[in-house]
Amino acid sequence: MKNWLTAATIAASIGAATLASAQYSSSIGDVTASGFDIRIGFAYSLDNNLRDVANTLIGFGIDYNLPPLLKGSTTFLSGDVLAKSGSGGHGNAFPICLNERFSFGTSRYGGTYFFVGAGAFITDVTSTNTVLGARGGFGVNLGPNIFTEATATLSLPTNNYRIDTIGLYVGYKF
Repeated sequence: MKNWLTAATIAASIGAATLASAQYSSSIGDVTASGFDIRIGFAYSLDNNLRDVANTLIGFGIDYNLPPLLKGSTTFLSGDVLAKSGSGGHGNAFPICLNERFSFGTSRYGGTYFFVGAGAFITDVTSTNTVLGARGGFGVNLGPNIFTEATATLSLPTNNYRIDTIGLYVGYKF
């Protein structure tokens, strides 16, 4: 029942965000984004128990820009997959967070930024559970559509595991 409630809450949040921002587009410098970003990279496990499952996790993420909550920032919903492998076995986590991005450098492509976020982490290390977690990091826009990010995730413990990682990603803005 708990998993169905979590899935329904996430689906309702994504649906509301999509409806609220149907006409929204973000503009940083001379770059106009459609609202979606994708990221791919690797994350290193900081938790000793999680390292027993996998030292390095494959990371994939999707960001969806929302109308800003704070002046001078960008609000976005992020969904990530941190996977031990592509086989679908245990050892995976799915952080879903609401984030704020703050730019602090300007250049032709928007410069550098940092972000912080919090949300639900659906974990499937030994069994499926949902815990609260946070993520944050720094990013650099390398071109009109390409960026790189250094990230960190922290979660509450579940079954003696914590989804505590540091990662490096490269992404593309649509």
